[in-house]
Amino acid sequence: MLKKNFSNKNKSNTGYQIALCGCLLAFAILLGYIEFLIPFSFGIPGVKLGLANLAVVLCFYMFGDKQAFIICILRILIS
Repeated sequence: MLKKNFSNKNKSNTGYQIALCGCLLAFAILLGYIEFLIPFSFGIPGVKLGLANLAVVLCFYMFGDKQAFIICILRILIS
């Protein structure tokens, strides 16, 4: 797999990074809502699949820890 360079060194990519982080945040919220709708039980109260964390891991892979942390906190605050 090829890893794209989404570092903050190139200032012309800033708008693209913000738009992609917004899309990843929307994807994380959508996955959290879908996870809420699925009646999946492990037998332990409060245990969930963690589908919304897929978007956070994807953001961590593409942008790094700072943006992934922001996506995670915003996802928790919005949903």
